[in-house]
Amino acid sequence: MTSALYPTPSNLENPLGIPVGAASAAIGRSCELAGIAAEAAPTARCAKPFISAFAILLTVFSLLTLSSSPAFSATFQAWVDQTRVDEHQSLSTTFQFIGNPDNERPDFSPIEADFDIIGTRTSSEYRNINGVAEYRMNWMLSLSPKRRGELTIPALTFRGASSDAIPITVTEASKELADQLEASVFFETSVNREDAYVQAEILYTVRLFYADNVQLYTDLPPPPDLANAIVQPLGSARPYNEVRGGRRYGVIEQKYAIFPQQSGTLDIPPESITGSARIRIPGGGYRRRPVRERSAGHRVTVLPKPPSYPRNAAWLPASEVSISSSWNSDREFKVGVPLSRKIELSAVGLPASLLPALAPADLEGVKMYPDPPEKEETAEDSGIRSARRESLALVPTRPGNLTLPQISITWFDVDEGVVKVALLPAETYEVAPSDQIAVSLAARPTRANEAKSAGDDATGASTGIDPWMIVTLICLIGWASTTGWLLNARRAQRPKVIHEPRDPERIAYMELSRTCRANDAPKAHAALLDWANAFYGASAEPATVALRQETGSDAMNDLLTRLYARDAAPDAWRGQPLLKWVEGIRKSAQREASQKKESALPPLYPTSS
Repeated sequence: MTSALYPTPSNLENPLGIPVGAASAAIGRSCELAGIAAEAAPTARCAKPFISAFAILLTVFSLLTLSSSPAFSATFQAWVDQTRVDEHQSLSTTFQFIGNPDNERPDFSPIEADFDIIGTRTSSEYRNINGVAEYRMNWMLSLSPKRRGELTIPALTFRGASSDAIPITVTEASKELADQLEASVFFETSVNREDAYVQAEILYTVRLFYADNVQLYTDLPPPPDLANAIVQPLGSARPYNEVRGGRRYGVIEQKYAIFPQQSGTLDIPPESITGSARIRIPGGGYRRRPVRERSAGHRVTVLPKPPSYPRNAAWLPASEVSISSSWNSDREFKVGVPLSRKIELSAVGLPASLLPALAPADLEGVKMYPDPPEKEETAEDSGIRSARRESLALVPTRPGNLTLPQISITWFDVDEGVVKVALLPAETYEVAPSDQIAVSLAARPTRANEAKSAGDDATGASTGIDPWMIVTLICLIGWASTTGWLLNARRAQRPKVIHEPRDPERIAYMELSRTCRANDAPKAHAALLDWANAFYGASAEPATVALRQETGSDAMNDLLTRLYARDAAPDAWRGQPLLKWVEGIRKSAQREASQKKESALPPLYPTSS
């Protein structure tokens, strides 16, 4: 192995690093296999042109076989910068592998029996000297002893090669150095309460202190892993400065919100950190020293829900709870016109997942279209601040008084230990009827009524008429009749144009049909109200109420849902079902009117008495 790693003059001309004797023997064996005498085939003479190709192939095979012999096996070794340290001192250990590591690394976990690994660095080196290739991989570990006494860096095995064990002597540090290190770096944890109710927030704070003249090389421990409790970080670690005992320290602080999920005892285990710090040593100068700090543990008594809390109320243990509402516009209520109301419930010390629903399930005289609730959590120094927001569209269905009921949220004040109620007072509004466009079809005057009115006016005329005036009037009528007969005779060949009176219901229906076929939800909603006002008439109840009394009003409910629910866009609405529903209402009304008309006609052949 030595000849392969460190070349000697006898094999410097050998490009593969194979010993000359071994190469000669291999070539000689190849020549014997080819039928050539060994004594006539020394190393140099065996390469003559008359050697067969078969002998050359055998030579190459022999060389490749030798190249994989133990002379080329890898090595793994270890060394340290010092074998005697004090308990607050670190040592540097280097592990070197000569060979191809193939992107692997040794298992250093056996070292952690006696030492903390506070840092790891790697380096690699490749050499090629006179055709001899060499690859070296180094792992540099910074180790901190866990106790005083005789410790050992154990032997490690990597890719078939093993290192040697290294004994280390750890002595007691001087009291002056120990006191200085203890005053330079320390670690503490705290909780804001020793008694807490189930699911109530417990604030857990972790702080790492280091003096002004200390450079610290470590991180805070991870969040505690607790059974039957939810642990939530309150933001990221926060650095700041603090003065203690007349000395200025840098502080790294991390807060957590802990929510115990069952009553009993909650144990928070001690926290520990391992790292290093560069501190000034007695006598001047700086030295990097290992840091191992351990905090105290905490025990919290978790109390059950108090008996005084209402059984039918959601359990809300918090420091603060409030409820409020807002409107998107002036609160002018009108039948069929939607208004948007937002209700917000906020709490301190409570997750948003525990906040209950707010809007009433149903309300008489108004149709409600709620949006999906919004939940929000914000991490603050005082704990978690959460909110639940519910938005809903309110569409009044009848005029008169509308009362939005009181909303009450029962909660438990964990600071005062009492049951409280957050109230949103009831609100009462006056709902105005919807705007009326025209009277219904039944209320419109007919031509017969017009004629009857004209006849009544004629009968009411004065009877005191001059006879000459009557004669003159008869003459004028005759002249007008003759003139009209002549004009009609000349226009007999022209088509007749009939001018019918304008029908508000028919006009409104045509507009509704146009908007439904265009799938335009907002315009179809306005056209539906116009048509309903014209169809039912001003003397009837509000149009939206009358529409809801019709059979199959799901088509109208679908239109309102598409308009006022956030999860269904108006663009996705299709107007054919609504138009078909309105057509059915019109045909039904026409059939009823036809039946009434037939029942009012006298019999064709009246019976004699």
